[in-house]
Amino acid sequence: YALLLPFIAIGLAGELVGALRASSALPLLARARGALGALVRSRHMALGAVALAAGLAMLAFNFGNEYLALGGETAFDRLPSVRSMFARTGINDAYNPQFYDRLVWTNFLIGQVQSVGTMLVPFAFDSDSLFLFGIGRYSRDLYTFIGGAGIIACAVGLFFMRGNRALWAALAAAGFCWALPMRRTVAFHDYEAVYYVGMPLLMFTLIMVCVRKRYGARAARDLSVAAVAVFVLSAYYMGQSDYTVGVERENELRAARVSDFEAIRGIAGDKKVFITREVRWKNWDSSMGDRFYMHGKFFERGRPDDADFIVSAVRQDVDALLTPDNRTAFLYSKGFRSDTADWLAGQSDPVYRGEFDVYAVGNRIYYIGPPYTHGGDTAKFFLHVVPVDENDLTERYRDHGFENLDFAIGDRYLDSDGDLRQIAMVELPDYPITLISTGQFTAEGRLWYAEAHYLGGGAWAAEAEAEPDGGE
Repeated sequence: YALLLPFIAIGLAGELVGALRASSALPLLARARGALGALVRSRHMALGAVALAAGLAMLAFNFGNEYLALGGETAFDRLPSVRSMFARTGINDAYNPQFYDRLVWTNFLIGQVQSVGTMLVPFAFDSDSLFLFGIGRYSRDLYTFIGGAGIIACAVGLFFMRGNRALWAALAAAGFCWALPMRRTVAFHDYEAVYYVGMPLLMFTLIMVCVRKRYGARAARDLSVAAVAVFVLSAYYMGQSDYTVGVERENELRAARVSDFEAIRGIAGDKKVFITREVRWKNWDSSMGDRFYMHGKFFERGRPDDADFIVSAVRQDVDALLTPDNRTAFLYSKGFRSDTADWLAGQSDPVYRGEFDVYAVGNRIYYIGPPYTHGGDTAKFFLHVVPVDENDLTERYRDHGFENLDFAIGDRYLDSDGDLRQIAMVELPDYPITLISTGQFTAEGRLWYAEAHYLGGGAWAAEAEAEPDGGE
């Protein structure tokens, strides 16, 4: 649809101009009537009607399928796809306020120019090979420059294209035709850059045409081979980078969630399960896990006492724990009370007390702050992990001497069952650790700072101090 929209629009515009030119000798009203009739009968109008009908049919099928899958009792505006559609189009405002800066038009458009640059020169400034030369730190600026130059070059190049100009224009415009109306989706997902694939297709076609015309077919062929070689090498280096390491860790965590809910379902069977909000907010994938594995057998609102089992995102070593080998979601017997703030207070003293209290429990760091308010604090958190052996760090972090786990509260958010205070949790890497440093920062500098030394056996020693004026 991102490609069809501009193709149909450009085609209709071309047919309208052609119809008006063909009837230039007629009176204005007759010309307009004839042009309108030509548009109605045009192949582009037919294509648009078919595309619209197909899209509506797919939506109707999906809505009906979800309605039946959820038991046939869910109101239309509560269906997952409908709620997602409302949020992504702005009908419902469902985004955490700390992410609103991405939706500001200036920031959004700059991000789209960067996406075009990423598609024109994939991987070029993200691989470890270029980080070694210090280029990677400027990747955003470089991609913005390349994207802007590429957009201008494609716009100019369209005037020199022969044949199928409407198709090339549609390819180049397809990404923007998707991104602008879907701003609330595109701004939060970098994979949406794939919709700009028309830009590199047009750009490299123009380059190959110019090279072939000026230097001959052999030069164009050699350039094609060199371009493929650069892409393959870039993909290889990307595969060795920290990005891939991060993906592997996330995939491992997803696999753990799947295993956890399989274990929970194996014990709970068809009995009723109350799933705490902590599980839901720990990660979006958790909601997919409980809805899939516990379909029809769980609830989130109401009284936990009405359930046979409780599922919490926090592991507490109590007799009620039924899944001690789980990593992300834990099943407890009926009567278990899950209040993360109270539980943490009983485990240890915080390593830092302030607007956010920081607890270090085992291999997890918890942050407990004030109740969430719409449009409230947007300061981000830094969390630096210093290993016992620097060789445990990936090459990207080795020069710094620590691994950077900076995050926004919404990325690690847990929703306390008690007083609805903000609670975030970060799981530390599995290598031996000697020190962590953490705090919050804004563009103006640090708001607070804390350190904790790992003593072994799950024990931590804290050194914390306020540091309002330092830089991050």
